[in-house]
Amino acid sequence: MTFKTLLSAALLCTVATLAHADKDENYSDASIIDKLPAIDQTVEVSESAASAPIFIYNNPRRTTVPSGNSYAIWINSLNGDKFCEEQGHNTMVAGGTIACGEDESGYANYDFSSRNWVYLRTGSANRCYPLFASIYCR
Repeated sequence: MTFKTLLSAALLCTVATLAHADKDENYSDASIIDKLPAIDQTVEVSESAASAPIFIYNNPRRTTVPSGNSYAIWINSLNGDKFCEEQGHNTMVAGGTIACGEDESGYANYDFSSRNWVYLRTGSANRCYPLFASIYCR
């Protein structure tokens, strides 16, 4: 099975999950990312024995300090790699999915100076705040 086939299947599963959400459900402060199933999967991307498997983490969250609350993770150049490292992998690989965070909310962001996941609030710019819906790690 090719990587493109596996990626397509993973995206279809995510879209199917979102399509079956109850339209009358009030998501209020919880974003759609909170409705995704938190299932970890292992996917082989090549039949080659030399290829390491890719691990898919749906709805990744991190506990922030000092509050101790768990939040969805901001997308930036380092948060995905840090999440994968904490899960025991070498790096994040391309292929994860994104979700939009909401105005007047907050999400987990890794602060390398304090070496902690911290709560980072959104503004009120009426835009999509990019969050990880899934992270692919190797």
